[in-house]
Amino acid sequence: MNELLLSNFNNNENLSELLLNYQEYFNFVKNGNNSVSLYLNTSKLKEYLIQGKDIKYRKFIFLFLENIYQHKKNKNYQFYINEKENGNIINKNLTKQDIGYIHKLINIKKHFQNNSIQLKNRNIIYLKNDIYIHLKNKCFLKKEYIHDLKIKINPKGFIINNHNIVKNIIYMINILNNKSYSRKKENHGLRKTKCHLIIIHKMKMHIWVKLIQELLPNSNIIQLNSNDKLQEYTNNDIMNCDFVLMNSILFFNQFKMNELKYNLSYQNENINDQHFKKCMNNCIYEELMNEKFEENIFKNIYCFSWLNLIIDDIEKLQKHEYKYTNFLKIEYYNYILSEKKIESQDYKNISHLIIDKNILDEHSFSNFEYLIKNDLLIKNNNEINKDNEIINIVEHSEQEELIQQIQFNKYNEKDISLLFLQSINDFFYQNKENNLKTEILNEQYSDNIIQHNRKNDFIDEIMNNYKNQYFCCICMERIEKNNMCLLGCCHYFCKNCIIMHKVNEQLNYQSSKCPMCRYEYTCIYNLCDTNIKLSKSMQLLEDILNNENKNNQKILIINDFNECLSYIEDKCKDKFEMNYYKKNNKKKIQLIKTNYLLKQCIEDVNIYIYIQFKDDKEEFNKIKNICESFSNDIKKTKFYLIQYDPLKKC
Repeated sequence: MNELLLSNFNNNENLSELLLNYQEYFNFVKNGNNSVSLYLNTSKLKEYLIQGKDIKYRKFIFLFLENIYQHKKNKNYQFYINEKENGNIINKNLTKQDIGYIHKLINIKKHFQNNSIQLKNRNIIYLKNDIYIHLKNKCFLKKEYIHDLKIKINPKGFIINNHNIVKNIIYMINILNNKSYSRKKENHGLRKTKCHLIIIHKMKMHIWVKLIQELLPNSNIIQLNSNDKLQEYTNNDIMNCDFVLMNSILFFNQFKMNELKYNLSYQNENINDQHFKKCMNNCIYEELMNEKFEENIFKNIYCFSWLNLIIDDIEKLQKHEYKYTNFLKIEYYNYILSEKKIESQDYKNISHLIIDKNILDEHSFSNFEYLIKNDLLIKNNNEINKDNEIINIVEHSEQEELIQQIQFNKYNEKDISLLFLQSINDFFYQNKENNLKTEILNEQYSDNIIQHNRKNDFIDEIMNNYKNQYFCCICMERIEKNNMCLLGCCHYFCKNCIIMHKVNEQLNYQSSKCPMCRYEYTCIYNLCDTNIKLSKSMQLLEDILNNENKNNQKILIINDFNECLSYIEDKCKDKFEMNYYKKNNKKKIQLIKTNYLLKQCIEDVNIYIYIQFKDDKEEFNKIKNICESFSNDIKKTKFYLIQYDPLKKC
C-alpha cells in the first residue's frame, strides 16, 4: 500500500472542499463509522520529487508527520562495552550490584577514550517508496544520504542518581580513583591542575570530606565555603591539591564577580554564548600574564583546567544558569550527582553538560534522550536492608474525627501538626486534686446569667441524676453522659462540638468564647473523664523509646516545628531524660528541628524517629538520606516514621 494515514476527519467536515484543496497527492477514504481518513499518496509524492515539481502544502504535510512520529522513543544506536572489572573498588556499604554499576561506568569511560558513538538521526523518518523525511529541516531525502546525516558524538559527562547521598559519593570516589585513562593533550593556555573540582551544597561539604579522608586518606583537600576561605589559598595551592570542594553559592558568585569585573552583561540578549566565552577567555589570559600568578591569592576559578567536574547540587544548578559551567575547562568528564528523582525536563536542562552544546543545538535533545537515560545514567536504587518502620496513624478515634474535620493548608500546618500529637484530654480540665464542681462554681462570671445556687443545683443534677435528657446547643443531638462538657458559664455541649469550636478558634488566633453567651473560658469540664492521657502518636513514640532505650541507643527525634518538639519534651519528661540537640550532649534522647538537622553533622546516632502530620514520602527520604550520611554504619541504623495518613481507612 503506497499510502500513509495522516488523520481522520468527522463526517461534518466539508468533504468536497477538502478534495478540492488537497487533491494532488492526498487521498480521502470514507469509513463505515461516518468519518473520513486522510492518506498521503507516497507514490504520487515521489513522482513529484523526481520530476522536480514544487511540493505544495509542505507545512501541512510536516505538521501531521511530526505529530505522528515525535513521541517515538526507540533506541537509535548500537553500543557494546566489555563487562569486566577494572581496578580495585573501595567497598564501603556497597552491594555486589553497586560494584557492577561502578565497573560499568569505568568501562564506558575507557570505551570513549578511543571511540565515538553514532546515533541514527531521530529527525529522519522513513515513509514509503524509499522516501525519507527530515522533520526538523522539513525536507525530503533519498536513502543514500541517510548515512551522512548520522550523529557522531563522544559524550562528555555522566549522571549518578542513587537515592542515597553517601552511595552517590562512594560511587564517585571509586570512579575518580580509577586511573585507567590518559589525559588529553590540549594547548589552551590555562593553568593545569591535578585537581577534581566538586561543586556542592554547603550541607554536604562535611560528608564529602569525611568520605574522601576515609577512602583516600592521602588526598589533599581544599574546602571553600566562603569568600574568606579564598584568601587562605594561593593559586599554587589549587594547582597541587587533589580535591577542591566549593560551595555552590560561592561558585555562582564567582561567575557574577567576573561579569562585573570585566563589564560583561551575560543577560544582554545581543551577547551569545560564543561571544561571551571569547570575552571571558581574553580577560582570563590577561590575568595569566602575571609573572607572580602562582603566588597570588586564589580568586578566579576560570583560570584553571580541572581534571573532572562534579556537581552535587542539582537544585541550585536549576535555580541559576546551567550555562555558567560551560566556561570551565574540564579535561575529562562532568559528573552530575543527585539523590532525588530527575524529571524529564531536568534531563533536558543538564544535557549540555553531558553532550556537546553545539551538537545539541544542531540535532535537538530528542536524539540523545535515550542514550542519556540508559547508558550515561548510573543508578542502583535498591535500598540496603535496614530496620525501617513506617507507622501510619489511621485507626478510628475521636482525635482522627477531629483532624478530618479541619481543612489542612500551609498556614495551619504547625497547629494541625501539634494537634496530631495532642490527646483529646489535653483540652479538658486536668487538676483532679480539686473537686470538679468546686472549680466550676469558683469561676468568675460577671454577667451572672446563672446564679451561684442555680449552678450548684444544675451540676448536682448532671453528676448524680443524668438520664441523657440534654441536647448539645451546637449540633442539637442528644448528649451521652461521657460526652457531656460544661464551660464556666454552665452552658453545655457535646465533647466533639466544643472541642472543634475551641480548635477552630485557636487556628484563627481567637480567644476561646462560649458559642452561646460569648463568655471567655479557659477550661472545658468533662464530667466523665475517661479520656486517654496520650494520643496514639505519643503512645507509639513512648513505646519506641521504651524499647530502644533499653539497649542504651542514642536516639534523635525529628519534627518540623519547635512547638511540637516542646510538647513531646513536656509529655515525656517524667519518664525519659531528653533535651534539644547540642554537640557533645551526653543525654541519649535528643530533639531536633528538621531544618536544623539539614545544617548539622550529627554522628553516632543509632535511632532516628521522624514525626510528621502529612504523608510526604519525599520529605522522609530526604531526612533518611541526611541521617544515613551521618551514620558510621548504615546497616546498624534504624529509622521510624510516625505519620497521619487520612487517605487510608481502617
